[in-house]
Amino acid sequence: MTSSRVSSFKLAIFFGAVLFVVDFLSKYFIVHCLPLGSGKELILFQNFLGIDCSITHAINTGAAWGLFSEMPLMLVIVRLLLIVGLVVFLCFPSSSRWRVPIVLIVCGAFGNVLDFFLYGHVVDMIHCIFWGYDYPVFNVADATISCSTIAIVIMTLKE
Repeated sequence: MTSSRVSSFKLAIFFGAVLFVVDFLSKYFIVHCLPLGSGKELILFQNFLGIDCSITHAINTGAAWGLFSEMPLMLVIVRLLLIVGLVVFLCFPSSSRWRVPIVLIVCGAFGNVLDFFLYGHVVDMIHCIFWGYDYPVFNVADATISCSTIAIVIMTLKE
């Protein structure tokens, strides 16, 4: 591995670790300070260019949009296999251009898997309404995975 690849890998690990810690601490705060079902929410902003955003406490026993919520154990196994597969992929030299987004996806996925073991479900908290569309509640790990996936799609389209 060249020194620039090593430094980009170290940078990816650093950002992944930071986002993992932010995700973990935000979930800890939500679980302990904003009780589920309390109806309380912290408004971040309202009608900013037509967007509302708040912090609330929600749970998700499934994947995105609650898919596969009736199979949480199978879902955690699939997530763990995906994490292992992505980590193995990172060991190949051809993965160098994908290194940062894949490390971030792994960190986000691990954050959601950790929730399963700590809480029995994924803790979600960011609630946004985009121009009248009530988007499903999500967390920092979900945002990390989504943004990294979009980055991979953009990098692929640029080829």
